[in-house]
Order: sequence, then C-alpha cells, then structure tokens
Amino acid sequence: MDIPREIVGKVLHGGKQARVPFMPLVCTHAARLEQVTVRKMLSDPALLARAVQNAQKLYNYDMVINVFDPTIEAEACECPVNWISDEDVPVLEDHPPVDSMSEHAVSTIKSKGRLPVIVEATKRLKINLGRTIAVAGVVTGPFTLAGHLNGSDIIDALQSDPEAAKTVIELAGRVCLEVCKSYCEMELDLVVLADSVMPRLPVRYRAQALSVMNPLVNLIRFYNSAPLLLANGCTGNSLDIVANMEVDGIIVDAAVEADVRGRLTGCAVGRAIPSSVLKGPKDGLPQYIEDCLREDWRGLFISTEWQVPFDTPPENLHEIVRLIRGGRG
Repeated sequence: MDIPREIVGKVLHGGKQARVPFMPLVCTHAARLEQVTVRKMLSDPALLARAVQNAQKLYNYDMVINVFDPTIEAEACECPVNWISDEDVPVLEDHPPVDSMSEHAVSTIKSKGRLPVIVEATKRLKINLGRTIAVAGVVTGPFTLAGHLNGSDIIDALQSDPEAAKTVIELAGRVCLEVCKSYCEMELDLVVLADSVMPRLPVRYRAQALSVMNPLVNLIRFYNSAPLLLANGCTGNSLDIVANMEVDGIIVDAAVEADVRGRLTGCAVGRAIPSSVLKGPKDGLPQYIEDCLREDWRGLFISTEWQVPFDTPPENLHEIVRLIRGGRG
C-alpha cells in the first residue's frame, strides 16, 4: 500500500523507495484555498490545521508543514509585527534589546506570540494526519532569527562587531532549540530548519555556523525525527558549510544542487521547484518534472525552493502531482 509517510521516511533514511515523494512547503497558499486571510489562518489553530489538511487532501502530496512564517520566532521574542498584506506573512517593525531576553524568557518562548497557535495546530495535524502523511515542523534558522533580533543582516554584523553578533547568534540558537524541542516532543516525522542567511555565510564562519546548527540537528535526531535543511540562497562559497551539516535531507537552489549532491553521502537531496515555475505556464511543467525524475531515485525527493506562493494556480500543483505519480515505479 502506498503510504506517503513511509515513502518520505525511506527517502530520508536511505531505504528503497517505490517512488519519488513530493514534499512542497504549503502554508500561505492553504489560506487562499480556504478563502481566508493569512493573518486569520495564522491566528486560529483550528483554522490553520484545517486549511493545511484540506490543501493536502486537495493535492495529495506526501508531507505537510505546520507553518512557514519567518517572523514567528522573532515575534515570540517580542519583536512587533505589521500585517501589511492579506496574502502574506507579516513583516517585522522593530527588534527588542537583546540583553532584555532572560533565560526564563527563552525557556518559556513557546508560550509567547503566536507560537501557542502553531503548537496547538501542529498537535492537531499530527493526530489527524500523522498515521499516513509525514508531518513536519518548520523552525526559522538561527542566523535568520539573529538578523531579526539584531535589526540588520547578521553577516554584516559579524564583520563590523563580531562579539556582539556572536551574542545575538547564540541567543537565537537557544530560542530555536526551545522551538525545536516543542515540535519534537510531538514526535513529528521531520523538522525543517529554514535559514536563508546561514547558506550565504562566508566559509571563514564555518565553525560559528556548525557550533549553532549542530545542536539543533542533534536535538532533532535525539527525538527520532529527521532534520531537513532548507538552504535557500546557498552559494558555491558556502557549500563547505552546508556539506558539513549532518542532516538527513537538504533543499538547495537548482544552481548549486549538483555540487551539493556530489559532495553529500547518505543525505537525501530535494529538487527545488522555483516559484517562477510553480506560477508559470502549466505547459512548461512536464519537461521540468521529467528532468527532475531522469536521474537515480535513491535519496531524491521533490520540493519547493521556499514556501509555495499564495497565488500559485491550483491547476499547476495538480499537474505536478500527476506528473510525479506518473513517473517510473
């Protein structure tokens, strides 16, 4: 029997897979399908869980995520947010003084901001879908979060004031550990570390990156979940950092995917469908998916480079699933 959760587990743990799983990152697009604003969906756990479930039921892909909002963790750290669009996640308006974050504040982070909404929705997803569909929690990576807490790009801060930047990164790492733990305790199949800053780090910050990221990977593994790295924006210069993170799966941009695949062993690599393709002409999809399925399937899955855009045509996602399911095996 074709059980998506088992297929995802096999691809991430080196087993023989019957087909290539489709693991898109669907969040705000689910609000469109549910005909509600993103703000309303991300403020109501029952609505969020229902929207995510309905999107999976409509398209029949293999993994659901609980949320995709890079401001969730920052808001829980008391960064104010501004909802400027009904079709997107909010933007950060300011950042709190880092020295105001006590250890108690960090340890109780899952009770702050909208994190309780996300935690409750995740519980519902696990209960309702977890027997057959892979359920993943998404955590904003520590370098992205550090930039939010710092109020500026943390790479620039590392160059101008390295000691202060290190303090912020360590704080962000502790916050991410608490969020990861809250998801892992629900026995999720995967935890996605979504960081668009870490993959741009110059290679001289390799030790710094691994010292913050490895504890997250180790925690996820401790709970028998699979760590998956979403390394959006990875460049050739930062491949050395990414390749040394011992994750079970990785999604990188198409420009560096071949290089990553050549350097990694025992790690599943996701073919990331660009947003431009997701939203483009439907007749351009067959050739793209055929190219994705042309190589050896072992350790291969198909995902998206970031979250599926709100306004992605539903017929395109239906077509992608049809094409993937019609491939070999």
